[in-house]
Amino acid sequence: MLERYDAARTARERRAAAVAADLLLWTRVAGVARPGVEGRVTIAAPETARLVVNGAFGVALDLAARGDTLEGWVPSRHRAFTLDTTDTGGGLAPGAAACRALGGLWQPPGTAWDAAVAVGDAWVVHWNERGDSLWMTVTADGRPRRVEWRPSRGDTLGVSYESWSALDGEPWPDRLTFDETRGAVTVRVRLERIRLVSPSWARLRAAIPEGTPRSSMEDLASWWDDMLSGPR
Repeated sequence: MLERYDAARTARERRAAAVAADLLLWTRVAGVARPGVEGRVTIAAPETARLVVNGAFGVALDLAARGDTLEGWVPSRHRAFTLDTTDTGGGLAPGAAACRALGGLWQPPGTAWDAAVAVGDAWVVHWNERGDSLWMTVTADGRPRRVEWRPSRGDTLGVSYESWSALDGEPWPDRLTFDETRGAVTVRVRLERIRLVSPSWARLRAAIPEGTPRSSMEDLASWWDDMLSGPR
């Protein structure tokens, strides 16, 4: 299983240096469905990603992750933030987490497979990374089915891989469901027009206008709610 998973992941990783896709996003919070939104996502593995969510009158949210840095721009509030997660005691860096989640690029160490457990038609492998605990279910064809990221601080986050399409001749996830237990949040993502693009680091920064006030970490919950609420 280790060899099969690594071969498939390596093939995706070669393409993940510059991948873009249009997306449709639906959310449910505490059992209440929110309006669907459209947007686009770009990743440049191993640790850079950008998500732009459309609103009724332009961009609703522009979010970029590079390594340990997370930055965002909410035009409707004329506010932005830049967060260094090393200062918050975070584990897995947001840039790497975004690339791994969107591309199925999770990378358990070889020793973790020695303790993998067969569950039905799949295998479950567990490993620790930067103080966080990760659990991945892998199907017989070497693709991740579900990953649970259990931070040392904070709530468990999960991503389920519902279906796959072809990108440059190799399978790539195109239907994903993200969930966060404490807030009863579920986010369903459908990726369309998945394509290889020319690397451009400028595109992978949030387009924050010069002079925009920067807000503190405490405002992140409000920006998250903005994205979940959809266009206004």
